Amino acid sequence: MAYVYIVRCDDGSLYTGITNDLEKRMKNHLDGSGTSHAKYMRSHKPIEIVTVWRTEHYKVAAKLEYAIKRLKRAEKIKLISNPDSVTSRFPALCEYVFEPLSGITLENCLDGTFFGKK
Repeated sequence: MAYVYIVRCDDGSLYTGITNDLEKRMKNHLDGSGTSHAKYMRSHKPIEIVTVWRTEHYKVAAKLEYAIKRLKRAEKIKLISNPDSVTSRFPALCEYVFEPLSGITLENCLDGTFFGKK
C-alpha cells in the first residue's frame, strides 16, 4: 500500500506527500526526524490531515503526488473538498484506483487507532 496525503500546516499552507507508512511519516513531520523527512516540514508543522488516498503501488501514488503538487492552491482546495474526483481531475490517471480515506485525523493516525493498531 502507498498513501498520498495533503496536510494543512501551521501557517495555513498545504503540503502534499507520499509514503508507505502514514503513521511513521506524520511522526517524522512533527518531530523533524527520519531520513525521509521533508525539508519543507521543518519550518511548517502539520496541524491537520485534510485528505488521504490509498493505492496499491508506490509508483502509482507517486504519479498522483506529482499531479497534485503541480496544482495551484485553489485547485488543491477543490480537490480536498471532493477527493473522489481525483481521476476526473487527472484523466491521465483514470486507469488507476485511488481510494480516498475519510475520517483520518492527525491524532488517530499518530496513535494508531485509524489503522487498527490500538
